Amino acid sequence: MNDLQKAEVLLEGRARLHPNDPAYRKPVMIGSTAGQTRGEAGMSASNEMSGSEALFGFMAWLTTRESEVTFSAYHDAAPACELVDEFCKVNNLTPPRENWTDLLTHPVIPAVADGVPSSDI
Repeated sequence: MNDLQKAEVLLEGRARLHPNDPAYRKPVMIGSTAGQTRGEAGMSASNEMSGSEALFGFMAWLTTRESEVTFSAYHDAAPACELVDEFCKVNNLTPPRENWTDLLTHPVIPAVADGVPSSDI
């Protein structure tokens, strides 16, 4: 099982827990560093989350919320931005730097013809 599959299993399992359940709040590490302390895994001993930890944490939170939210190119981005802002504030994450979008690389999106992904045509 690769790291992405492990993350999916963890997120799926966490979605079954109530946010007040102590197991829901237990930190999770994925991959070859699982079961190690941050220091043993060669990570900073600080309380700062890595980018991937923040992303997985955000998705775990989204998938356990009672209310639904939809993300797509066809929906208003404001609710998504508000959720990101709320998550960042609660977790004391630093705000984005100026020109942070210059550092992004997005996965390739399959071509779409009349709203149908090319893999479905």
